[in-house]
Amino acid sequence: MPMLATRGCPFKCSFCSSSNMWQQKWIPRDPKLIVEEIRKYIKLYNVTNIDFYDMTTIINKEWIIKFSKLIIENNFNITWQLPSGTRAEAITKEVCDYMYEAGCRNLAFSPESASERILKQIEKKIEIKSFTLAIKEALSSKMNVKVNLIFGFPDERHRDILVNLKYIIYLSFIGVHDLSIWSFAPYPGSKIYSELRQRGRIKDFNKDYLNSLIYADIFQEVSWNDHMSVKWINFYRLIGHMFFYIFSCIFHPIRALKVIHNLFTGKHESRTEKFIAEFFKKKPEE
Repeated sequence: MPMLATRGCPFKCSFCSSSNMWQQKWIPRDPKLIVEEIRKYIKLYNVTNIDFYDMTTIINKEWIIKFSKLIIENNFNITWQLPSGTRAEAITKEVCDYMYEAGCRNLAFSPESASERILKQIEKKIEIKSFTLAIKEALSSKMNVKVNLIFGFPDERHRDILVNLKYIIYLSFIGVHDLSIWSFAPYPGSKIYSELRQRGRIKDFNKDYLNSLIYADIFQEVSWNDHMSVKWINFYRLIGHMFFYIFSCIFHPIRALKVIHNLFTGKHESRTEKFIAEFFKKKPEE
């Protein structure tokens, strides 16, 4: 069952349009009300898992601990996930332990880039060291951890991508379970979108522009980068994914066996496993 526990984000990243919708506000719901909503779904639909699609769920340490404690006290015996990606400031070992005991099994982090230069340009307001520490804390609490990166920011250089590729190998080494590398897309309302409009890179708000926002397509046909073509960006995304999964198998050989087991049993624990399973389920066109 998909749910929302909070609204908005107190930060103002230059690639995000959130502040134009919610301003720089983060408004959490009362944990007691969230728990009552979960209780309702369990009673009506026999729900066993909740996916929270908040923009930034974990901002306040006390709030997430209070919520986790209430889940534990009610003994719901459910799992829950944070698949959309979160920040790292409030994530400690104590927080991760409470979340895991409460049933949280999958946690996604969104540092966007490992390059400090790019993090400064996109106004992420965090150091990659802080994200790495939070990722390690989540892994030590036995959570399934995913990391989201973005390639192709307007001023990103080849050297920035190389920093990302090095970081991807490190993520596979410390035991991160899954990785997604998205292609940069200039969202309407974001600071970078306005800059690209002023420079004439985005001329019209039309169908062609909207089609270019399909950032998940590995074969996308638009680059908003000043230094790399779309072929370079797609190449780096492909290499990044290959690096992650190849080195994950090298550093953690049991993972490869587990992936095969999950594919045969239908228990998919990562985006990649699900993609592979769905690919082979597809019937050839008649």
